[in-house]
Amino acid sequence: MTNKEVIVWGSTPTSQKYLQTALKRGWDVNVAKDEHVIKDNHIFFYFQDSTLTSDGWFDTTKLFEMVDLWGYCFEQGISVTDKILVICCDTNPGISKRIHELLNPMNINVCFLPLHNSNITPPRLPIGTLNSWVVSKVSYYLNQTFFDDVHLFEMTSTTAELISLGLSQTKLSNNLSLINYKNTLIRNSVVEEYPMIESFLNYKSQLEYKEDILRNQVLLKYIDTKNIPNNVSQRVEDEKQKNLEFVIGEFLKSGTPIDTEVIVDGICYTNSTLVDYYKHRVIVELLTLGYKVVILESEDFIRSKVPQEMINDFGPNVKFYKKGSQTKGYVLPL
Repeated sequence: MTNKEVIVWGSTPTSQKYLQTALKRGWDVNVAKDEHVIKDNHIFFYFQDSTLTSDGWFDTTKLFEMVDLWGYCFEQGISVTDKILVICCDTNPGISKRIHELLNPMNINVCFLPLHNSNITPPRLPIGTLNSWVVSKVSYYLNQTFFDDVHLFEMTSTTAELISLGLSQTKLSNNLSLINYKNTLIRNSVVEEYPMIESFLNYKSQLEYKEDILRNQVLLKYIDTKNIPNNVSQRVEDEKQKNLEFVIGEFLKSGTPIDTEVIVDGICYTNSTLVDYYKHRVIVELLTLGYKVVILESEDFIRSKVPQEMINDFGPNVKFYKKGSQTKGYVLPL
């Protein structure tokens, strides 16, 4: 093995973290995206940003463009035998299997490894492949380039994809009944391998990221395709309404004067400009009651259309300041 065999493919914050780790360990990592990269390297860790299509599935356009490049290399006589493509991005259940079926006839190995998902952390990682040779190779490269002592647990790629979706965190994950209900839905869709999934389903309190919201949406959409009774959406909505009523009720009990500015530090999910609509509903309720609200957010969000829409609706009663600005008023914990 040489230190030129590994590719970190894609430019995301997570892929850059792994790229820097590999460089510090002495790996001359190639990041180009053409047939020469495929020719000269052995294992490819593929990352991409998580976005949804208009019909609510993860957008896999770039992923399949990369698959087409592998097919082009094969047709051009470039050696692809026994190379390994490791899919490390949010994708829809069954996509990794489909890519495996496309590339396996060319003797290209494919597996799914959720390195991109911050909810799944070493030393235990699920890997979506039943090829023991691939598991052994990927494990060896991981411990050479990114980690010191990681252990892989092999399973079908669809099961690994469902683990990545099922571990998505939301503030409502603290509601045990919702956790149990979601687990039941996953279990009914992959009965045979559920014990393996269950060993990873360890919900914990942590920050909520935009990707977690998207994963929940895709998981529920996938469950719908299995014709499994699914009332999670309504139960989530009911829970949000209860939380909204509680927060507003507690605020009114505080006796805060109507002319006091209410400060909300952030209306978006962590590290994104995607609006947390639970926070948005709390703010709108306060504005409707006649309170003045100051929202602290990023400059990118303040320049977006949402603030202008709120100003159009509520006029000077709603203001937006850059995060970190010094403000006076009642700080509303959300």
